Amino acid sequence: MIAARLLTALLTLFAAIGISQTALADDTKHVEVVIYADHQALEGGETVLLAIEKNISPGWHTYWKNPGDSGAPLSIAWDLPEGFSVEEFVWPTPKRIPYDPLVNFGYKHQAVVLQTLNIPETAPPSELTINGKYQLLVCEELCIPESGTVSISFNSDSGIADVSPSYFDTAKAALPTPYTQTVHYDVEQSELVLKTQLETQVQPDRLFFFANDNDLLQHAAAPKIRTLEDGRIEYRQALNTELNSDSVIEGVLAVSDNRGQSVGYTVSAIPSGLANTSANEQSTAASHQSEAESSSFLMAALFALLGGLVLNLMPCVFPVLSMKALSLIHMGDKSASVAIRHGWAYTAGIILSFLAIATVLIALKAFGFQVGWGFQLQNPLIVGVLAYLLLLVGLNLSGFFEISVSFSHAGQSLTEKEGASGSFFTGVLAALVAAPCVAPFMGAAIGYALTQPPAVALIVFAMLGLGLALPYLLLCYFPSLRSRLPRPGPWMARFKELLAFPMYASAIWLVWVLSQQAGSNGVLVTLSGMLVLVFAIWFRKLVANGGLVWKRLVNAAAIVLVVGALFPLTTLQPSHAAPSEQAFSQTALDQTLETKDHPVFVEMTAAWCITCKVNERVALNLESTTQAFEQHQVERMIGDWTNYDSHITQYLEGFGRNGVPLYVYYGPRDEQTGQRPDPVLLPQILTPGIVEDYLSGS
Repeated sequence: MIAARLLTALLTLFAAIGISQTALADDTKHVEVVIYADHQALEGGETVLLAIEKNISPGWHTYWKNPGDSGAPLSIAWDLPEGFSVEEFVWPTPKRIPYDPLVNFGYKHQAVVLQTLNIPETAPPSELTINGKYQLLVCEELCIPESGTVSISFNSDSGIADVSPSYFDTAKAALPTPYTQTVHYDVEQSELVLKTQLETQVQPDRLFFFANDNDLLQHAAAPKIRTLEDGRIEYRQALNTELNSDSVIEGVLAVSDNRGQSVGYTVSAIPSGLANTSANEQSTAASHQSEAESSSFLMAALFALLGGLVLNLMPCVFPVLSMKALSLIHMGDKSASVAIRHGWAYTAGIILSFLAIATVLIALKAFGFQVGWGFQLQNPLIVGVLAYLLLLVGLNLSGFFEISVSFSHAGQSLTEKEGASGSFFTGVLAALVAAPCVAPFMGAAIGYALTQPPAVALIVFAMLGLGLALPYLLLCYFPSLRSRLPRPGPWMARFKELLAFPMYASAIWLVWVLSQQAGSNGVLVTLSGMLVLVFAIWFRKLVANGGLVWKRLVNAAAIVLVVGALFPLTTLQPSHAAPSEQAFSQTALDQTLETKDHPVFVEMTAAWCITCKVNERVALNLESTTQAFEQHQVERMIGDWTNYDSHITQYLEGFGRNGVPLYVYYGPRDEQTGQRPDPVLLPQILTPGIVEDYLSGS
């Protein structure tokens, strides 16, 4: 019951935060979808070519049928009369859209997808309207699902918008054409090697193979291209999955020069050993796409588990780990069954809390809210509640009052019910404190999870929680390790009191976070609430020996005081400081990248992100690092995500991230080509050497 109530409260509280940010959702569509037909009058047994035109807002993009590392293609559910049918989409040649470390495939500005409508022999001569519902994903830094309806009428003077006669010719010209040369492939050192005679006169300054199979290649891997002695082109790119010896690889080979002129070819590559195999045999080769999808999921789950393990080493989790250190010492001489019960209770508290946070995050994103990992600490109410909670935990450890949970005081025997409840509560606290942190491996796992169906996403988040709990859980299963811990004794009373101070320090840190979010008024309200909480505890202790009726009155008064301490937190409003010269804005970044030549370093941080603050202290704000920025003429832009900022959220999601820290380096413009290299993502844990190496290009 305690666990259920706690999780219900978490869900309600996080949902309330999302609702409070409703005004921040952007309902503006970024893609206008219109439809044209190559002729209006229908005749039985013929076909009509439909053009689905996507007009995309500047800076945004949509996706090809294989979207690359993330994204989703256009789909249309047609409401067709009986006997009518449509064929598969025919897609124009896509472009690579890098968002390091991801690479997507799609279109900017405008794209026209063609589809053939088959008319039955008994087509009605009267006016006919066909409707369809479309869905697509459009992305800038943020990805937004959009949907709508399209319709087209036939046998009507006003049914089809006028288009020039060359419209469909232009649309067809953007399609890849069948490749007439034979394309063979080999697999060498986990790389796909395509070999063919290039039949276009355009020089292969830029050559890229877009595979139909989403998981065949590592999309972000740079291809290696060279011309062989016989004039053929050899194209190499790292594989993402194993291939059967008889697989046929299909896709689009896109060739473009440095002036942007390009041409695309549809390719069916066969193994070098199958050069004489019949076309029918080649076309029956299996692609194993489902196996590759399973591999991607397993990789994300593994990354989540590793990220949770590393999370134990992050500064934000240290206060809670100190409590678990005490509990481990106390369990040194306990039976295996008791230890394992505590281990699983702690694990359940972490996993269920992560699932609760993830459920709210997924739900908010499904409704169009631009939120990311750690969104709960962008709300002053949550920060204040956590500050109160850590203060109470510290007071409990100091012996100011007792709670019926495990290890509430040294020397007391563990009871099965209370001990498990205490471990569960500690797991919940660990998840709440650790949730804003983003450890190595976590960013990729969370980015993958939030692009998947909810069931898959929740499994990834559960693995994240399991990783955080795993060290403690394993210790509970190995009595030999626990037996090496110090023996319980009177010294533990002092040790427990000592552990209260990390809790007080964490509460102070959260009050400082509130000062960044809600200004001095937020600090005053929170400290006043803490005073009321301490008074309520003192007052209850003062009359603890009274009769039953008196105790009930005192408990009711204490509850009123606690509610009175919490209520002012609901009145806190984020305060926004005046932007500094270094403050990040997407507009300023775009203008700098387009009009200037120098490199740019973008830093996404937040006051509640301890990892961010450690990086600033040990790497970014050192005199040597500052001199390196000046030496290489690097412009530094800092995005503060302490309070909600939709532009920063969009920027994070553009790199497949949903939390801070995030560090992105944009190299200087090339003097010869005038182009900038793709942006580079720095590690989440920095040292001065790492930063200086990236700035110097080494």
